[in-house]
Amino acid sequence: MKRKKFVVGSIVASLLIVGGASAGTSWESFDGTVPGFNGNWSTAYQTKSTTEALAGLQLNSTGGETLDVRTEGTYNGSWTRSVTGGNTYQLDSSNTSGQNEKLKFSTDLFDGNTPITGNWRSN
Repeated sequence: MKRKKFVVGSIVASLLIVGGASAGTSWESFDGTVPGFNGNWSTAYQTKSTTEALAGLQLNSTGGETLDVRTEGTYNGSWTRSVTGGNTYQLDSSNTSGQNEKLKFSTDLFDGNTPITGNWRSN
């Protein structure tokens, strides 16, 4: 009986760890489509490691389009305009250590759906 409780407890603990936001110092890949006509798409959350540290973005592809991006969490960073694939960016962040943060991408008003791939970390 004790062994069964231990196994069930271990499984529950593993699920809780996997279900939360990841640590912000590790690069995490993303792959999505930002809806056209000023649409928005966001990455998964990461847990901020260092208060107000710049977030890192390695943008691999934007389908030839330009996008706007900012950090979002308890506090939102300023928009970085006209980002394109094949570039690396440092993004403004006002969030503190331990807070969850994500990236929010936006298309321009007259752009269509835009596929994006890349890596990011909240730091």
